[in-house]
Amino acid sequence: MTTRPTGQIDTCGTVRASLFYRAPILSETGACVFRSQGYTFLLQADPSTGQTMRPPGMRTILVPPSNMAGVVSAGPVTAGIERKVSKYRALAQEAGLPLIVAVGADKFTGLQVQHLDDLLEGVFRLSVQFNFGDSFIHHPVEVDPFNPPRWTMPPELAGVLWVNNDFPFTTAWRPNPAPVTPAPPALTAKEGGLSGENP
Repeated sequence: MTTRPTGQIDTCGTVRASLFYRAPILSETGACVFRSQGYTFLLQADPSTGQTMRPPGMRTILVPPSNMAGVVSAGPVTAGIERKVSKYRALAQEAGLPLIVAVGADKFTGLQVQHLDDLLEGVFRLSVQFNFGDSFIHHPVEVDPFNPPRWTMPPELAGVLWVNNDFPFTTAWRPNPAPVTPAPPALTAKEGGLSGENP
């Protein structure tokens, strides 16, 4: 995975990058690769000479991060869930309602509900995905198969509703085993309990 969500362009970061590179590009340093704000830019070659373009007329192209390469983990998802719980727990408690967070992941992440289940159950499973030609897979990671990471739902959270990214976008209900305010039984029954999936 990349540190910046793949496919999302930060407008402010792009502006900062363009200002940052204006000086070195116009100085004719001869550099053909520029990196800033998490982005990589390449100077295009002159089609008539095959050499790096010189001002005026220089053009750059954005090299997007790989859509695939990296370790597949539900860690970023659970971190997002905890942020949602922190934001809405007081409102849910005041209203006396169960707090349910719906989550999902884009296809390019390779993330499935099984990865969330592994984290909930403390099961060791290391998943890595990449495409042919990817020059960078992931920063080094420390793996301890005898002490796998495990995530415990905050007590204010009634459960997690996982939304699959394939049509017809089925859901999978993962209840909190010890919630302060549990989800309605009707929802639990509809979603089929811990391992059920429904449209």
